[in-house]
Amino acid sequence: MTLIKLKSISMSFNSIERLKTSSFANLPEIENITLDHMPRLKVIEKYAFVNLPKLKYLSLSNNPYLIHVGGKSFGHTIPGIQILKLSNNAIDLLPEELKKSLPKLKSLDLTGNPLNCNCHLDWIKVNRASSISR
Repeated sequence: MTLIKLKSISMSFNSIERLKTSSFANLPEIENITLDHMPRLKVIEKYAFVNLPKLKYLSLSNNPYLIHVGGKSFGHTIPGIQILKLSNNAIDLLPEELKKSLPKLKSLDLTGNPLNCNCHLDWIKVNRASSISR
């Protein structure tokens, strides 16, 4: 069975601990990915979300052990992603490198995270005027 034409996937409520490199490779038509309420998810490896030219919406919310989403989780760029939901996780830092990977990002939801508000998050404040919300 081929998934090449798949447009939307939800893997919520799974016991996955780690999203590995190229986890969603070879899904050129995917537009929406939902990975919410995953009680064991801790790690998103570099390049977990790469080669997804049509991805517009990604939700990684309500994952209580998800501490870090690295800038390279998205490779060098995901040109079309507009909405990124990272609410209610355990994220305390979000690298500025993430912004470079998501050039068309319009909405970033970080509510409910124990963010360590320091100079490493200044890029979020600067972009707030551009409708990236916290």
